[in-house]
Amino acid sequence: MEYIGLIYLDPASGMYYAMLPIPTGVEGSPHVDLKIPSGQGFKIVGDYHTHGNYCTAPKHVPTDKAHDAFRSDQFSTPDVDYSRSILRLIPNYMRYLGTPSGAFVQMTGGSSQVPIDTAH
Repeated sequence: MEYIGLIYLDPASGMYYAMLPIPTGVEGSPHVDLKIPSGQGFKIVGDYHTHGNYCTAPKHVPTDKAHDAFRSDQFSTPDVDYSRSILRLIPNYMRYLGTPSGAFVQMTGGSSQVPIDTAH
């Protein structure tokens, strides 16, 4: 199962918030209508999502990392393509990914991945 959510900023307080995760199925979904609370002046600044378990293609049968058909520990090609398109609209937009290995990575500039230090 994959999950997604938006990250938004309250300019009045300078605090960041993340919406509760929404399940999107085993392959995710590019057509989920995500909304942040309205009327507060909040600004969308990023998003997060997870990649599900390691799986084989084409039926998404769970497997181990060595037999994963989807490079599940990395941003997918559709993830990167979406990032490039959204960065044209929101230049400092940030994307985060939780992976089956337990790692969290951050995409910057629409292509690179930076591991996130979760110890702090």
